Amino acid sequence: MQQSHHGIFLFQWWLEPALAAGCTVVLKPAEQTPISAIEFFKLAEKAGVPKGVIGNPKEIGDVLLEDKRIRKITFTGSTEVGKLLYKKAANQVKRVSMELGGHAPIIVFEDCDLESTVNQVVRSKFNNTGQTCVCPNRICVQESIKDTFY
Repeated sequence: MQQSHHGIFLFQWWLEPALAAGCTVVLKPAEQTPISAIEFFKLAEKAGVPKGVIGNPKEIGDVLLEDKRIRKITFTGSTEVGKLLYKKAANQVKRVSMELGGHAPIIVFEDCDLESTVNQVVRSKFNNTGQTCVCPNRICVQESIKDTFY
């Protein structure tokens, strides 16, 4: 059951600080992901988060991109959707911050606990059979320990 919790934690990293700062959040889980985000929406509403504070992009995405009061868009997701948002944000020269395509490097330095680090890297790489956006796709190892690491 670790994966279902992991899926929730991924969007909570962005959701919780935004809500704490008084912002609304538009969140749409990818079609390939579990239903955990949708269930989280239901729980949030039951907990008292006002309806509409966490919104579906199909309902309000264009409104947010066209509203002049909104000066910045942040997005984590696919490169395809990121390109669409970037084009729409450019019409008003809105600032954008995007994390696209699930790039997750690991950097290993020589002062690490090597055995523990190798175990963590392997566990992370194969989490959910390597099909989460935080599974590493690049492992950069300090040259002085590369032979021992690999």
